Amino acid sequence: MTKGDSMWSDKGATKSDKSARQEFGLAQEEIIAAIRMGKLQFRESNMHGNP
Repeated sequence: MTKGDSMWSDKGATKSDKSARQEFGLAQEEIIAAIRMGKLQFRESNMHGNP
């Protein structure tokens, strides 16, 4: 893990787009627009197996 990745591994530091939409009442388009403007950071991730 590099130093830049450490913030992503902190407990509670990340949210899925689905939970952010529910918690903050955002639309998917608003999330995408904020990412493009540099107001939100993101990383792509995959899950395998049973949740």
